Amino acid sequence: MYNITGQRDDIMFGEKPMFGQNEIKVDEKGRIFIPAYTKREPGEELVLMYNENLKLHEIYSVQKLDDRFKKLSDLIDKSITKKEKNFYEKMLLELSKSILRSETIDCQGRFLTGKVFEGQEKVLCTGAHDHLIIEPVKSKK
Repeated sequence: MYNITGQRDDIMFGEKPMFGQNEIKVDEKGRIFIPAYTKREPGEELVLMYNENLKLHEIYSVQKLDDRFKKLSDLIDKSITKKEKNFYEKMLLELSKSILRSETIDCQGRFLTGKVFEGQEKVLCTGAHDHLIIEPVKSKK
């Protein structure tokens, strides 16, 4: 996976790209277990975001998100044309607006989503190289 600058991104939770898919229960407090294949660690801070373009939720590490902000800021500073600068400024604004919450993984590997998945029994968690995609699972009634 390559970032907007064409360079390879660092991996989020571990050293290798993470791919996998799990259905995960959402408990009564809105917590989900972060899958073991992410190599997550208790105390690690993660950020829940909503991707408006793709209409889905994503989880990134704080470090990964900081790196994305820095790269966009650098691209703004290095922009030659006004159009290019406006494009990266818009991307930075959209990234900022997409942040829903930041939480620390508890000692049991759970992440508090708050009311984001309220009423959901399960979510589908998919490893997407350096972040997780979280989607509601339609209940079978």
